[in-house]
Amino acid sequence: MKTEATAASGVWIEFLDDRGHTVARHVVDEWHGRPVPARGDHVDFADIVGVRKHRGVVIARQFDMQHSPDGEPQVWVRLVVRVDRDLLPQMTSQQLDFSRN
Repeated sequence: MKTEATAASGVWIEFLDDRGHTVARHVVDEWHGRPVPARGDHVDFADIVGVRKHRGVVIARQFDMQHSPDGEPQVWVRLVVRVDRDLLPQMTSQQLDFSRN
């Protein structure tokens, strides 16, 4: 089987800030027929994730070949996206209270 002809079955997307901290994660398990963004591409996942804050630049991508329970090959992709700087203040402005015990 040629992987360059195989469509991605699903995509795991990790969104990072400028310091490399994870600010969001999302799994899209119905990616069939969509092109997978390349490293350096500017992406906006508002149509997939439904939230405008999920946009930025792809800084890494990895491919993983798996098999479905029926034995069909599946390609899963991990995308790492650096979130656009103008969106970071609204994503990080929510303060979290942690227990002091």
